[in-house]
Amino acid sequence: MNGDTEPAPLAARWMRYADTDLSLMHNALDDDGPPGEVCFHAQQAIEKALKALLASAGTEVPFTHNLPVLREIVPDPLRPDVDLVRLERLYELESQSRYPGDWLAPTDEEAAWASELADSVVQSVRDGLA
Repeated sequence: MNGDTEPAPLAARWMRYADTDLSLMHNALDDDGPPGEVCFHAQQAIEKALKALLASAGTEVPFTHNLPVLREIVPDPLRPDVDLVRLERLYELESQSRYPGDWLAPTDEEAAWASELADSVVQSVRDGLA
């Protein structure tokens, strides 16, 4: 196997992507950016962190953005403790912030808890990979 497919290097690559999304999320927050952008990058950061856990366990990383599904397939000892209702809502907000439809745009309040959730989950994953 090359370094791109071995568990530890692949997990580290996923975490670099998660960190980039966290940075973009914080930039949007600091600049009073649209709540949809904050929610999008929060969802992306969590998705990539969960994929880092899957990679670290040698589990195939699926092509999905579904946060609850990703969390459930992470092996139990590595699975982060996270509010599943908010995880599901963030997954919905990400889609709603990217595609036109008959739904309300994410609110400032949703952006605030989404950013806190992303910070918490990514830190939990980082701690689990250490």
